[in-house]
Amino acid sequence: MPLDEDDSFIGEELIHPGGQPCPLKLAAISHFRLRKLQSEIHHRLYAHAALNLGVPTKGWYEFIVRKVEDWRNDKPPTNGFASQHWLDLNYHHTRTLVFRPAPNCPQPDREGLQHALAASTGVIKAYRGMYRDGRINYSKSDFCFS
Repeated sequence: MPLDEDDSFIGEELIHPGGQPCPLKLAAISHFRLRKLQSEIHHRLYAHAALNLGVPTKGWYEFIVRKVEDWRNDKPPTNGFASQHWLDLNYHHTRTLVFRPAPNCPQPDREGLQHALAASTGVIKAYRGMYRDGRINYSKSDFCFS
């Protein structure tokens, strides 16, 4: 991971004392951590059938959910691209990845499906908030079907 100090505090060989974390770097490091976590989820739930990983245990789900919650609790202050809506979107999207049907868990239990539904609702709310804030837009032609 990159150092979180502002570049002006980083010399050729060491970090100068008193360096404060750079908010933009904190957001990027948080994003990298989340992508690594999503990669772990994809490997376990969406891996090719030839790997024969089988259905994950309840313990694995608890471990992964704890890691997702830890990421959310350790998120950096919002700024730049890391708005609150963006952080919420990534959090809920990751929870959706965990709980929706997947090749290595094609039939999640009722509780898992409820978590997936709640997380999917969170994704929609985050997108709606981003649209209202003018952070994303779309044209009607993007949604036309022929």
